[in-house]
Amino acid sequence: MLSKVFRTILETSAEASAANGPSLNLLREVWPTLLGEPLCHRTQPTGWDNGVLTVGVASEHWLHEVRRNHRRIHGKIQRLLPWPVDELKFVVESLPPAPKAARAASQDAPQSSEVDESVRQDLDRLDASTREIMLRIRGHLERDD
Repeated sequence: MLSKVFRTILETSAEASAANGPSLNLLREVWPTLLGEPLCHRTQPTGWDNGVLTVGVASEHWLHEVRRNHRRIHGKIQRLLPWPVDELKFVVESLPPAPKAARAASQDAPQSSEVDESVRQDLDRLDASTREIMLRIRGHLERDD
């Protein structure tokens, strides 16, 4: 239901600005709905140019995670935005810190035993807080497929 309302609002905006694509302000406002927690707090749309959406990412670790899940993220954005998103470009940028609520561990996050060995090795290099966030991202992306 919310997705339909959200899509209708965006389609109306798209018709009004079809020649230019979405404004950065609009993209930033709908970003939490597009990506969900906690990913929306560690990424931010920073540019739009002829179907190429540039996304700022908080750190190299987050860049690695979003690149690993590029197809899922792109598909999710493409399903909800009425403008064609031909390409996502990720760049490391300084972003504001995530709100405390985004840092809390989710009860529905997958346990590390549910991930393959290469992912587990990557997660082992992270601090506990970042590891929990990465597991939450995977859980949200897998649940939305």
